[in-house]
Amino acid sequence: TVLSDPNKRRQYDLSFGSTDIANQIESVDMASVGQIGRVFGALAGKMGIPIPTSISQETLTKAQEICQTPPFLTENNPNLLPLRLGVSYSGSVNRQQGLFFLIRISREVSELGLALKCSSSNKSRFKLVVFDQKGGVRYQEESSKSSSEKYTICTLFFTPFEVGYLNERIDVANMEESLPPIFSRLTTFQVIQRRLEPGDHLVCVYGDNFLNAAKISLTAIAVSQATQMLQSSIKNIDSEVINKRQVIREFQDEYLAARKVWDEIQQRLALHADDINRMIHEREVTYDEFLKLSLQNCVPAEPRERSVDISREMRSREMGRQRAVRSECEGRSAGLAAVPGNEDNWARLGK
Repeated sequence: TVLSDPNKRRQYDLSFGSTDIANQIESVDMASVGQIGRVFGALAGKMGIPIPTSISQETLTKAQEICQTPPFLTENNPNLLPLRLGVSYSGSVNRQQGLFFLIRISREVSELGLALKCSSSNKSRFKLVVFDQKGGVRYQEESSKSSSEKYTICTLFFTPFEVGYLNERIDVANMEESLPPIFSRLTTFQVIQRRLEPGDHLVCVYGDNFLNAAKISLTAIAVSQATQMLQSSIKNIDSEVINKRQVIREFQDEYLAARKVWDEIQQRLALHADDINRMIHEREVTYDEFLKLSLQNCVPAEPRERSVDISREMRSREMGRQRAVRSECEGRSAGLAAVPGNEDNWARLGK
């Protein structure tokens, strides 16, 4: 069944209990995917498409062995690291493998609350998992990009008040309708209250990269009594997010209706554009035919007279003008020489 499989149960939780899987992408079992598939998954992640993956059976089996076989869930178990409050544990975890930690919860911490915060400065993918006493998956969350997109982060809260969770998930319906990503940004947001009883608990950071080991930093933080006012702020902001999720769902219908009208207008605009382009072309053709027919009745009979080289014509006209000027000057000189009494003057000028 769905709820007995930790990976399918997680997918069920993210769909808010919906059994309709048409709008969901099934988690990928990386153990059955070859190198090409891992490369494809890594490229999809680079493009902002989060491909969901499942926890490997090897990791699930190891968690059960830790809890059910000697030396059990104790500090003497060589497969465990003690997770102390307020201490940052930094390192790397291989892809599709887990780093296991033992955390001991006191009654005071159980009542006030605990947060398990894990982040990756190089934006690795990972899962943060808490197992039950038999080694079964009890809680899990996937890493997601921070709002600044400078790192990935995942935090599990175990508090006496409800806390909101937001995960990256592909909404196939939105992809098929080519909706802007903002409409699916809050799809997975849900408010949950989780508690951890006093005692020892098994925590795991699971490497979820497709190709390389994940670099992570894990810290267990005990909730302080000094955070009472901030707890109220958390409740208020989570309530606002829930309201906004409903508003954006209702706005989606309005957006789709408006986009349908816009698409119809664009189609009409394209038809108008086609008509205008056709009319302008027909106009040009008609005017050309009109001028060609008129030109046939006025074109010179001699073919050589039907076209003129402007540069050659201008040079010819300039040469003609210069010849006319020279002829006019020569004519005036001849006329002055023929006037009586001007012979001596011309003779002196000649000397």
